[in-house]
Amino acid sequence: MTMPDFTVLIPTHDHSETLRYAVRSVQWQTRQDFELFIVGDGVPDRTRAIAAELMAEDPRIRFFDFPKGERHGELHRHQALREASGRFVCYQADDDLWFPDHLATMATLLEDHDLAHCMQIEMAIDGQASTWMFDAIAEPRALDRMRTSKTGFGLNSGGHRLDAYRMLPRGWHPAPPGINTDLYFWLQFLEERWCRYVSHKWPLVVHLSTVPRRDWSQLRRVEELAALWERIQSASYRQGLVRECLLPLHDRLLAEAVQPSAGAELAREIAQLTHSITRSVGASTGLVPYVLGEQIRFCAGGNATRHVLSGFSLPEDWGRWTLGAEASVVLMLEDSISCDLILELEILSLLHDTLRPACAISVLLNGASVLQVHETRRGINRYVAHIPQGLSAGAVVLVLGFAVASPARPMDVGLGADDRLLGLGLVTLRISAAAAAAS
Repeated sequence: MTMPDFTVLIPTHDHSETLRYAVRSVQWQTRQDFELFIVGDGVPDRTRAIAAELMAEDPRIRFFDFPKGERHGELHRHQALREASGRFVCYQADDDLWFPDHLATMATLLEDHDLAHCMQIEMAIDGQASTWMFDAIAEPRALDRMRTSKTGFGLNSGGHRLDAYRMLPRGWHPAPPGINTDLYFWLQFLEERWCRYVSHKWPLVVHLSTVPRRDWSQLRRVEELAALWERIQSASYRQGLVRECLLPLHDRLLAEAVQPSAGAELAREIAQLTHSITRSVGASTGLVPYVLGEQIRFCAGGNATRHVLSGFSLPEDWGRWTLGAEASVVLMLEDSISCDLILELEILSLLHDTLRPACAISVLLNGASVLQVHETRRGINRYVAHIPQGLSAGAVVLVLGFAVASPARPMDVGLGADDRLLGLGLVTLRISAAAAAAS
């Protein structure tokens, strides 16, 4: 008999009827080489009957009928994994759903990593969908925040290699008070020096949290899950759901990426997410790839709207102001960067001879500083910066961040009645390959 690549665990307590939909979302995976363990933790008779029906329909399903254990029955999961055959282990909650390519994606990730997870879609009780990005390597103090249940990733979005699990000192066991049981489990991997970890920046699972639904009847939960299951089988619905989640996240992350305190790793992760969004769900936005050497004009009628702008005013005849202290321009590329770059900018500084004689300007590329200017010249000035290949090698998206130390209102510095808080005026921007620029 061929051994399955995957062992999928579904821990269950008392969500009897919703269990069917969780199982279905495993059964419709594009990867069918799995065994499915339903791990009961003191379940009622109705759950036992449903498990029996499911096993009769699909020989890949096994039911482990344990009595109620400590906390969430974590030790039961450990017992079940002793009988696992798959190289890879993934988890599904008894009232959540997977996209059909979840296992296929996890298989690719776990070939070279011990622990992997994707992003998850959080479905609110009013039907609003949202998501977040988490990376235990890129985020500062990520492990400390996981230990207090302030961040992390959910059970149904993660997976690990079985051989890596067997290297853990303990494996599944009840978490101490004050920490989410699933986060406590993932931390066992992340705290091991040998653990190879990866965060996949794309949502592939849908989570319907029990917390806001705690007072719901079993019937109401089943009705919600049944309706979502019917919709999620449509590829166009899944694409729309991803778009609904990722575009607001994209805007929030860009605002973080352009801050001077943002690290290069965070900016690179955001850039990769931006690239995925624009390629996969942004086709109708009018965005086009940036061609090295192209001049971007920010004036009215210019071509800047073909790219992602964040934190800018409406265009004027000469260009656009940045609003507040920070703004960004995101350039999606056709090919990854493999050379030094030359950055050329034309910038208008907000200056007054006596009330505002100088302006401090910072320009970042994917989180790394590439230009620092203490400008005292009025009018439009040109700047050129050389960008070593090491700052952008392999990048498929360039995130240019613009920061002004002290934005100002023109009316406060004797420059008219404009009460907007402005940073700098961007007129043109060009990024070229260094060799091409030199010739």
